[in-house]
Amino acid sequence: MVNLIAFERSVPVHAATEAACALRDRIMCRLLALLEQTLPMISEATRTYLIGVVHTVSCLEYHRVAGRYLMREGEMRITEAPTVRSADHRH
Repeated sequence: MVNLIAFERSVPVHAATEAACALRDRIMCRLLALLEQTLPMISEATRTYLIGVVHTVSCLEYHRVAGRYLMREGEMRITEAPTVRSADHRH
């Protein structure tokens, strides 16, 4: 999305990123408004699905901004072995 906006508008990546975030925010606001309006008219299965979509997007948004999930430049490391043992791991 960022690359498409940058190309279409002939703007640098940071400006395209801001535009993409603003677009995402508008889409989420629209989704929430439509969900609120349609909840009384839709089936239980559709309601469950749409609420799940909202929860999924909310979780993704949280992970995007939560400090524990942010990586600073140069911090990415790939290791062969896990750094934390599984609770099910037996010796």
